[in-house]
Amino acid sequence: MHKENGPRNTTGEIKLNWMEKLRKPIGKRQEKICEECKEVYSPFPYKNETSKFCSSKCFHEARRIGVQICQECKAEFKRDKLAKYCGRSCAAKNNTHPPLMTKTGENHPVIRKKMRDLGMTWETYNNWKEDKQRYRKEVWRITNQQDINQLENFDKPRTRSGVEGGFQLDHRISIEEGWNNKIDPNIIGSINNLQFIPWLDNLRKRYE
Repeated sequence: MHKENGPRNTTGEIKLNWMEKLRKPIGKRQEKICEECKEVYSPFPYKNETSKFCSSKCFHEARRIGVQICQECKAEFKRDKLAKYCGRSCAAKNNTHPPLMTKTGENHPVIRKKMRDLGMTWETYNNWKEDKQRYRKEVWRITNQQDINQLENFDKPRTRSGVEGGFQLDHRISIEEGWNNKIDPNIIGSINNLQFIPWLDNLRKRYE
């Protein structure tokens, strides 16, 4: 039995480039009505869903600029024949597309996974999240009270990540680790837990 070679998609079917599609049509031709001349035509099977015009002449004719009537406010405007509305405000009133993110709050997939991993309900998750934010703010409040002039590399330039030769203030025991192990914020924010390290080393610590 002959076996076809070539890249395959997720369903295991062989992907065809545009030349192979011309040589080997997929499915059957379907009759469609040209949006410009209104005549019936049969596109190649792989264009059944996307084809709108019977020829390039009709395509360019439809793209020609002219005076159109807005379907919403009935005002005249200059655009190609494919345009239905005069502007974004009229188009928005007739927009039937769903919003990009329909799931928020406790229905968000990332939050639901986090709640499941922690074994929490929506209410306890919110309380946990607020406590964690308060812990982080308290650590930084204590950190900002420390005399960091005595730290090694204090004279080095403090920069954001990506700047060559830049250093950043770092907690030896991270805030995340302190929160997970219920360490007193006074210990995490103390001068003994602070250091200046290159930004790349600080970045690597987050992924260890």
